[in-house]
Amino acid sequence: MTQKEAVLAYMRDNGAITSRDAFFELGVSRLAAVISQIKKDGIEVESENKRVKTRYGETIVSRYTLT
Repeated sequence: MTQKEAVLAYMRDNGAITSRDAFFELGVSRLAAVISQIKKDGIEVESENKRVKTRYGETIVSRYTLT
């Protein structure tokens, strides 16, 4: 299974994916690049920026969903 196939399957099964999900669940370290490939294939993907707490304060992460 390719990274693109794995990310698509994860989004279908779980509704959304973040870079943390991609790395720990699928071993994908460059989620944005895979999402770009998916979009080039004509599949619509929506992104939402979310603030999340970290041990150092807060950061913003993207959460991708299929539309």
